[in-house]
Amino acid sequence: MPDRIFIKPAKQAVNVRKLRGGLLNQHGEYVPREVYYLKRIKDGDAIELTSDADIKKALAKAKTDAKKAVAAKPTDSTDKDA
Repeated sequence: MPDRIFIKPAKQAVNVRKLRGGLLNQHGEYVPREVYYLKRIKDGDAIELTSDADIKKALAKAKTDAKKAVAAKPTDSTDKDA
């Protein structure tokens, strides 16, 4: 049995808390196979992706969204000498 699983929120609008703080990435991420995450799956808050193709797709979407977020981040254009 693998010691990590790949899960994502069951619905885009649902935020799933991670065991040690923060929120699970909306496109999914690897997490330790622990009771906490298995319960999120059992409760219907998260789903486990087992297909390599599905996992690769989810990781690609997460990477694309991260790049878009960095590109959209406003820069501090205030003039500090004025």
